[in-house]
Amino acid sequence: MKLIGLIFLLFSLFSCDGGKLSSTLFLSGGGSNNPIGPGGSGGTPGGGTLDPLPPGQAAPTESKDYFIAYEDTNQILIAYIDGNKTAYKAGDFPEGANVTSMASLNGKVYFSVEELGDLSSLGGSEIWVFDPATRSLSMGIDINPNGNGNPDFLTVYNDELYFRGNNGTAGNELMKLSGSSATVVSDISAGAASSDPAQLTVVGNTLYFVANANNAVRLYAYNGTSSQEITGGYSLPKFLVEHNNTLYFSAGDGRLYRVNGTAAELVLTLNVVVGQASMGDNKWLASFNGNLYFAGYGSMAIGAELYKLNGTTATLVSDIYPGGQSSKPSHLIVANNKLYFQARTAEGVELWMMDANENLSSQDISTNDNDGSYPQNFFMLGDQLVFSAKTKDAGFELWKIQGDKAGLWYDINPGGASSYPAKQASLFE
Repeated sequence: MKLIGLIFLLFSLFSCDGGKLSSTLFLSGGGSNNPIGPGGSGGTPGGGTLDPLPPGQAAPTESKDYFIAYEDTNQILIAYIDGNKTAYKAGDFPEGANVTSMASLNGKVYFSVEELGDLSSLGGSEIWVFDPATRSLSMGIDINPNGNGNPDFLTVYNDELYFRGNNGTAGNELMKLSGSSATVVSDISAGAASSDPAQLTVVGNTLYFVANANNAVRLYAYNGTSSQEITGGYSLPKFLVEHNNTLYFSAGDGRLYRVNGTAAELVLTLNVVVGQASMGDNKWLASFNGNLYFAGYGSMAIGAELYKLNGTTATLVSDIYPGGQSSKPSHLIVANNKLYFQARTAEGVELWMMDANENLSSQDISTNDNDGSYPQNFFMLGDQLVFSAKTKDAGFELWKIQGDKAGLWYDINPGGASSYPAKQASLFE
């Protein structure tokens, strides 16, 4: 399987103690022995099968209704049909294509596709388009006719599609889709040099992104006309998130900042380091119930655990893995008035949930694997929260949460092989 290492950066995380931690499982069953089949509870062992989209059935037009997965060696495009709660295969990407991000605009779904291996088979790394009306999938935007366009971080801003791209003259810079062509809108590193914009994040009327100019990685704000550097004493901004209509981010020193006008101001003044303690590159900040939740490192006695920011004060929510061990919460997502994430305990890396009253509970999905199920890549399909998790019997496959249960939904790559379902690969930046 190609790009397994790029698609899944697995890291340590999962126990009980501290905070308002439940000693019982909030989700019953689990593992491939208790699957939730297509359309409801129950289903066949190993999850449902994935069928082509039926003739004459319209495909959804929103990117939230699509995800990507591997079937054998090909990357495939899958449609989720809200009406009957069934997932269908809508089309194939050619072998050698790797989707790194996706977005919808004006009834079409756009994909940034990286070409692997033979750079002539797909026409280079460019933008592909899926048209639900005709069910056609093809390379639609040739950003760089003489080479690779290197698109990524597709983001809709002011009803236009923005992304990182390379037209062959300006390097990797901020671009937008203009009709059937791409236009550079912000050339941070002038000339052929690249600023490599990343982490495109929309907050209100502003598009924020991280770029490298003169060997300094900084935060920039684009207002629809021009870009301006966000000043301040931070470095290496990452993990951009909207909280209370303001952009928050963690810096290279592990401190937490927020944007105030055209400057970044230090928010977290306590001795809590955001996302440190060798937590790897996959960390998330999540705005939930008026607070900003994150993985923080308070001391050697606590380790890396779940914290929250309320105003400028950070407090420990729970010492999930007590005794100085680190649970390393990550893949935080808010859905249906709950906060979901993965964390580690002595039982392995498993699924955790917290309600609005900060009651924590967990599920041991991979009951026959002490290493854990590594739940990740959470995303919404309509009103359904789905994610990828690992079991010995099925590998990494598509799971969903329905009511108070989590179960295997589709075993896309049958048997012990993995399909690695994900909404978009840029989730793993």
